[in-house]
Amino acid sequence: MSETKGAKKTEKPGFFTRAKNWIVALPGRISGAFKNMVAELKKVAWPSKKDLINYSIVVIAFVVVLVAFLVGVLATGGNLNINAPYLSGPVLGLTFAVGGVSILLSAVAGYGGMVVAVFTIMMVTRALGYWTRQFDVPAWRGQDDPMPFEMRGTYPPRQ
Repeated sequence: MSETKGAKKTEKPGFFTRAKNWIVALPGRISGAFKNMVAELKKVAWPSKKDLINYSIVVIAFVVVLVAFLVGVLATGGNLNINAPYLSGPVLGLTFAVGGVSILLSAVAGYGGMVVAVFTIMMVTRALGYWTRQFDVPAWRGQDDPMPFEMRGTYPPRQ
């Protein structure tokens, strides 16, 4: 095998050398990831305090209505007849226990849903930012300029 003139042959570092270098560089990569995350979070358009309060009120009201309906169904044993007999102690105890757990689970699910929604909105917004970055808007001269695919000679499509 012929080698080019003056080129130095470099050997690939061994497994343990690469593993050591990877471990040494790990804190820097982790801190870099957190710095990038903070920089991206600064770019997010956060909702105003008024919007956040309104959204929270809507979620809490929905949870209260849903829990009231579930407690009503459980308290009557699924019998929504108005003329049903009185409620016994064990039925009421079970109703309030299930109601409390359902309120807690509904709150956790609501919070998780909001987190997922905010994350999704952030990712879509960031993707749109990356997509629009490819366009060199200041270089545009006017409405009659050809589109980039027209300039490459691929328009109109060949028959």
